[in-house]
Amino acid sequence: MKLRINLKNYRIYVEIIALILVFSALYLTSLYNYQTHEYLLFHTLAEIFSIIIACTVFVVAYNSRRFSNSDYFFFLGTSFLFIGLIDLIHTLAYKGMNIFTDYTANLPTQLWIFARYFQAITFLISIFLINRKINMKVVFSSFAIITTLFISLIFIGLFPDCFIPCYGLTLFKIVSEYIIIIILGFAILILYKKRNQFDTKVFRMLILAIVFIMAAEFSFTFYIDVYGISNLIGHFFKILSFYMIYKALITKSLIDPYNTLFRDLKESQRGLIEERNQILDSYEELESKITTVNNGFLMVNKNGKIIQMDSTYEEIYSNIYGEKVSTGQNIFKLSENELNKNIIELFSQRNEMNKMIEVENGKTIELSASIAEDQDDSSFNILIIIYDLSNIVQRGLLGKKLISTVSHQLKNPIQIIKIAINNLNNYETRLSDDQKKSIINMISKNSRLMEELVEDLLVVSSDGIHKKDLNRKRINLLDMVKNTLSEMKLLLEEKEISIDLKSVSNIELYVDPLKISQIFRILIDNAIKYSYKNSIIKFELIDNYKGKYNPSSVDGILVSVIDSGRGIKETDQKNIFKKFFRSDDVEDIKGTGLGLSIAKEFARLHNGDIYVESQYKKGSKFSVFIPKE
Repeated sequence: MKLRINLKNYRIYVEIIALILVFSALYLTSLYNYQTHEYLLFHTLAEIFSIIIACTVFVVAYNSRRFSNSDYFFFLGTSFLFIGLIDLIHTLAYKGMNIFTDYTANLPTQLWIFARYFQAITFLISIFLINRKINMKVVFSSFAIITTLFISLIFIGLFPDCFIPCYGLTLFKIVSEYIIIIILGFAILILYKKRNQFDTKVFRMLILAIVFIMAAEFSFTFYIDVYGISNLIGHFFKILSFYMIYKALITKSLIDPYNTLFRDLKESQRGLIEERNQILDSYEELESKITTVNNGFLMVNKNGKIIQMDSTYEEIYSNIYGEKVSTGQNIFKLSENELNKNIIELFSQRNEMNKMIEVENGKTIELSASIAEDQDDSSFNILIIIYDLSNIVQRGLLGKKLISTVSHQLKNPIQIIKIAINNLNNYETRLSDDQKKSIINMISKNSRLMEELVEDLLVVSSDGIHKKDLNRKRINLLDMVKNTLSEMKLLLEEKEISIDLKSVSNIELYVDPLKISQIFRILIDNAIKYSYKNSIIKFELIDNYKGKYNPSSVDGILVSVIDSGRGIKETDQKNIFKKFFRSDDVEDIKGTGLGLSIAKEFARLHNGDIYVESQYKKGSKFSVFIPKE
């Protein structure tokens, strides 16, 4: 710990010494031309230094935007790119550069005041973007248009004068500096109110950045000579301000996230072993209660020849149909049983298949098949996997459809978790930190999928839930909704979806909180799954609802979850609340078809119900009515 503290202090000392050296060098350059009152070398170096920092701020903000949950720093970083551009033109326009020879010292002063207005206003606006996502293409385009417009106005003489030779600063310039200071003062006040949304170090750096630029503006209100001492001091404060922004951005976007990541990686790896064992134990326990499913695989080529088969497939086939099958045989020449008929269908359909098959002797198997085609589509193989579900169905533990769901949906994430943990354990020293983070995210995602399935499974496989089983408590509806949304924050961020919550406060319900929160989780999860990236999900809470979904006019509330996603076909809407029902156009999205049926059952236990309104390819609105008592 001491070493870490010493290293931290060492970095601070190095930064302080570096800044002292930079300021000393700049001051010496100002003395070099003091006799001629031309601060050209000092001014050029000071501005170039701050321009480099401004461009670096943009580069860091742009490349670290994926680590941030808001566009605050990206917006600020983008503004600094344009501020740096304006300051570059300001530097080139300075007297002695001999680039804009037809202009006086008024030109660089006008460019300076425009850059500071731009900086102050974007500082203020950026604070309102904390924890928000915005369209940065629109922002970038807007910045480009504003910058081009005002630079054009300056060069054609339509921008107010800021400096008049032999007279000094104009009233507009002096008043503008004070206006900029006032804007920055407001920025500090608002930033202070939102201080809890920042790391303490980052907050202090941002405050210092604003204070330093305010100090620079004060300095520039005093000079009567463009090349005077107050000009020098003002540039020092400007460099400090830019540097503080750079430090805040680096700390927020790179140092803290990676320190946290490096610290957590080892803890995550230790925890993953325990998590893996717990998951596997839970799965094995669940599997032992539900099923011991034998599965075998078969592969045939485009001509129907069996090119690969395992012993389990041979055993299942023999037990069910009483005949042997072996590698080298042709599927077209085997007996015409239900299984072989379905396999032969694959040659004409060339599509994936997932089907339950009941054979004459009362046995039940599940057929799962996929096509593996060559790139030129000239050849293909068919992979067939069969599951013997006979014992499960005969024991009557669960419905056939549920067994099918479990065999596919539960085994897949388990297998992915096994592979991911194996890679993490075996290749730890070879994996980069990004790769380790990716593996951990993969494990987390598949654990969540498995958890959702198990929760649905436990509800559906139970003997039923009755009103007498409800554990009613008095709850605040808005608090419950906010807590549920907070729990699903990662899912929302993954698709960059924002929530528009419209509600009235202090709505109290006497309900079973676990079941009501489960309804909300299901509805929000569905809205996220079927919404597009960068979209909005609306959440409406209506107190004392007396509309069409409350035919008995009891005292209750209506909660609506509205998305603008895929929508539901009209023909499917009447089946959407049935167990295991899934529309045929959502096969690319993982799900069990159980969520909405569970939500409807929980709502009805509270004497409420769930309703759907949807337009295909335009979005859906799910509304749940719940009586207050």
